[in-house]
Amino acid sequence: MQELADKVWNNPAFHIAATGLQRAWILREIGLGGAPPPLADAVKVVQAAAILAGSKVPAHRASAYRCATAVFDLYGADVAPLDQATRVVLARLANFPAMQTRASIRDALSALPSSLIAEELFVADRRTIVRGGRALRLTDYQFQLWRALNAGRSLAVAAPTSAGKSFVLQTFLTSLFEAQTPRRVAYIVPTRALITQVSTDIRRRFDQAAAERLEP
Repeated sequence: MQELADKVWNNPAFHIAATGLQRAWILREIGLGGAPPPLADAVKVVQAAAILAGSKVPAHRASAYRCATAVFDLYGADVAPLDQATRVVLARLANFPAMQTRASIRDALSALPSSLIAEELFVADRRTIVRGGRALRLTDYQFQLWRALNAGRSLAVAAPTSAGKSFVLQTFLTSLFEAQTPRRVAYIVPTRALITQVSTDIRRRFDQAAAERLEP
C-alpha cells in the first residue's frame, strides 16, 4: 500500500485534480462557487484518496482527508456512492468521529463490500477502549494519547481543538476514580474564563460515568 501511495503522490495529475476540487470547495464555501469539476475527475481523486489514506506519511493522510471531504461536500451521495468512498477513507484514517457528521456516511457501512467492512472493523477494534461498560472509538491521535496517559508518562502535547485532547484527558481522569480509591488531581487551565467551562465538562463526564456504572 505504501508503494502505491507513493506512486499516487508522485503523479502530478493527482495534485492538479485535487487542487482544482479543493479550490471549487473553497469558492462554494465563501459563496463564489460556480460549477464543480466533472464528476469523473472527482471519482478519480477519491479513489486516490482511499490509497493515500492507507499511507504512513502524514502529508498523504492529510491530503486524503481534504480530498474525500471536499468531494463529498461538493457532490453528495446522489450521483455516485461517494458516501461509501468517503467512509472508506475515514476508516483508513481511523477518523471515526467524522463518520458521524453526515447521516449517509454514518449509515454506509452495510453497503460496503465484505472485505472493506472487515478492514474497517479491524481498524476500529484496535482503537476501541471500554469505559464504564461503553465502547469508545478513538482516532489515531486520541488512542496514542490514551496509551501514553495509561502508561504514566509525563507528556507535553500540542494539537488543534478538534483533535479531542480534552475528551481523552477527561475520560482518563474519570477512569482514575473508577476504583473509588482516594486521589487528588490538579487540572490547571490558562485563563479564568476556562475554569467554569472545564469544571462543567468534568462534572458532566463524572456524572455520565457514574450513571453508566449503575446501568444493568
